[in-house]
Formats: sequence, C-alpha cells, structure tokens
Amino acid sequence: MRRFSTRVRTVDHAVVLRVAGDIDLLTGSQLRQALDRAHNAAHHKLIVDLTDVDFMGSAGVAALVAIHENDNPTPMIIVADHIGSPHRVLEITGLLNVLTMTTTVDKALLHGRN
Repeated sequence: MRRFSTRVRTVDHAVVLRVAGDIDLLTGSQLRQALDRAHNAAHHKLIVDLTDVDFMGSAGVAALVAIHENDNPTPMIIVADHIGSPHRVLEITGLLNVLTMTTTVDKALLHGRN
C-alpha cells in the first residue's frame, strides 16, 4: 500500500493533479482539498491522474462528483487505466458516462484540441 499523496504541476496550460495511494474515508477530505485548489488554479483544463491510486472508495467518488458539479466551467479529465480500482468504481457507479476519462495524461492533454 502506497501512502496517500498529491502533486500538482502545470503542463501545456493544463493543471495536472497526480494522486497516489488509497482514497478512503481518512484521505477523502485531503483529496477534496487538493481538487479544490487544483480546479481553482486551472483555467483551461484540469487533469486528475489516478493511475497510481490503489483503492478508491466512496469518498473519492464524492470528491470527483463535487468538482464536476462545481460552477467553475473548467473541464476536468480523469486519467485511469482500465484495470485499476478508480476505473472499476467509476464504471460501477455509472460515472464513466458522466465524467470524461482517458488512460494517459498525454491523451488527456490532447483531448479537446482540434
């Protein structure tokens, strides 16, 4: 089990929030705070990289939904592979039909470009 951590960086006018470890009841509020800060800093696109998340529970889902429903019009793209916990949780909850998701940060950076 990896320790929960977040890291923010800016790439090509997008804010990338990299999350690692478990997102559970103990770390859900930390994720929400990191998402709020990153979303407020993002002007063009927020990319939430969950590829290093080992487990995502309902607290993680709630944090992502809260940002998605925020009045800030900045688009959010979730990055997760097809076999990890975040993808499975988002699939089970039906959020794959609501949230924009891709498998790599590079694909997320290209999303929406013509």
